[in-house]
Amino acid sequence: MADLLSGSSILVYCIIFIGKIIEITLDTIRIVLINRGEKLKGAILGFIVIVLWIFIVSSIITNLSQNYFKAFLYALAYAIGNYVGVTIEEKLAIGLSSLQIIVPMDMGEVLAHYLREEGYGLTVLDGHGFNNDKKVLILHIPRKKLNEALKKVKLNAPDAVIIVSDVKRLHGGYLKK
Repeated sequence: MADLLSGSSILVYCIIFIGKIIEITLDTIRIVLINRGEKLKGAILGFIVIVLWIFIVSSIITNLSQNYFKAFLYALAYAIGNYVGVTIEEKLAIGLSSLQIIVPMDMGEVLAHYLREEGYGLTVLDGHGFNNDKKVLILHIPRKKLNEALKKVKLNAPDAVIIVSDVKRLHGGYLKK
């Protein structure tokens, strides 16, 4: 037990723990970048991640049978790294989102006019629901503006059906940065 708490052991534990959190955080962001078409940024992060992984795993495997606490720290840091990575990615809000807003026919043009006045480019389509006709508004916006757009829609059309999708690529159209 004394060996577990020696100064050099505590330093190794801290390096494993913090290093693994950083590695998995970066790996989570790397996956998002690749999914959004950012190949070069994803490749650079991939290089950093694998270098970190090699050093961290090599420190875990050394004398693992004599010290399982390293493996526990590694697993805990892995879970925390996933959480931190997703949290950071949500804050970065990389990429574009597509919104499909389905509203009653009489509300469609009113909501479309309001959203255009607010600076959103959108397309309005006629739709046919189970019992009545609908309007379908389609918007493509930067993910950073998603929450703001959703609040405006919900404020003006609280019963709207809203579908949010990630957009990998967008060509043409109107998109206000």
